[in-house]
Amino acid sequence: MEKNKNLWIGVGALILVILLFYFFNKNPVLAPEVVDNQVLDTTQKTNTVLPKPTISYDQALAKYARIQFDKNCQAIPNKVTFRNNTTIMLDNRTAVPLTIKIGGTYYLKAYGFKIVTLSSNKLPEYLLVDCNNSQNVATVLLQK
Repeated sequence: MEKNKNLWIGVGALILVILLFYFFNKNPVLAPEVVDNQVLDTTQKTNTVLPKPTISYDQALAKYARIQFDKNCQAIPNKVTFRNNTTIMLDNRTAVPLTIKIGGTYYLKAYGFKIVTLSSNKLPEYLLVDCNNSQNVATVLLQK
């Protein structure tokens, strides 16, 4: 009788461990993600679009320095200096989406833009900018 009791306790403990593993690994806690200027709540079971701070294209132009990309993935300007932790606008002026790499990777929809903050722990720092398959289309110098 004692063997059966221990067996059932072991089976119950195993089931409890499996259930705990299932529930705690089902929804990993992630930091909010920004996609197309919208903050996605990745802590929920589905990506729920949270209220986003909206800024129009004209407001972004007036507020931020920008790097603009044309249909050939050329950056304008292609050499620029910013202070560390400067927020800028990455501006896609083409009818096709672009993937921009500058510290991180940013996906710009056609005629879209992203607001990004450029920072480095080591200054001065040169950041090379890539656009789709074109490498080093611009150089950004970050300074104190």
